[in-house]
Amino acid sequence: MTGSDDDMLNTVQRYQVLAENKENQAEMIRDSAVVQFLVYALEGTSCAVKDTAMRTLELLGDNLKICPTLRKTFGVMESLEAIANSCTPENVDLADRARKLHNKLEQSNNLVWEVPKEVNLRIPDLSAEDCTEIWQALSSIRGVVSCQFNLELQICTLTVFSSMNPQHLVQTLSSKCGIEADVLKPGSQPQSNAHDKSIPDLPAYLPEEDSPVVQKKAVARRRPKRRESSWFTRAASVLVDSFFW
Repeated sequence: MTGSDDDMLNTVQRYQVLAENKENQAEMIRDSAVVQFLVYALEGTSCAVKDTAMRTLELLGDNLKICPTLRKTFGVMESLEAIANSCTPENVDLADRARKLHNKLEQSNNLVWEVPKEVNLRIPDLSAEDCTEIWQALSSIRGVVSCQFNLELQICTLTVFSSMNPQHLVQTLSSKCGIEADVLKPGSQPQSNAHDKSIPDLPAYLPEEDSPVVQKKAVARRRPKRRESSWFTRAASVLVDSFFW
């Protein structure tokens, strides 16, 4: 290996180390000179240089968020296609890797990137025992990112993909859990039951028989309890986060 090959190998090895940390990948892809150098290294004379450069590009290609930028960088797709079509025996493995990376970047052009949004569901009579069942039902829906419960306000706050129809969440709860829910309008401020505005202000004193406030009778749950979740009952609110898609 010549001195120039040694220098190039040292450089691409440093790039590979940087690319192994996902936090560095966005910054690397932002500088087109870095990617173009890696493309140039793919055409080098040293097998070690070409292998390291390809490995670095593969690491960048594994990050779906930067795939479109990598694909659009000048020379990337053309170089990968040329290597993929190479028939030399020593380039068989490199050609196969170039073909796979080329296909991955090409497919990234069809990806639709979703912007998350927040959806608030009001669930009357929401209890701690309901939270696990609700989350299990909602987490099965593609596009649901996270879920928070506020037992005091009887609110379930979800982070979902922007294309998600909130009514689909309501229908899922109804069909899978037998739970009725309402979608709160964006910007609306749910109020705690402890400060229910539906009860008018009362004078300082009224005889008990004349009081307009009548103690509510016990109301049966809309469905039987299916499980005991003692650790849930100790919490005033529950936070459940799950990331998948």
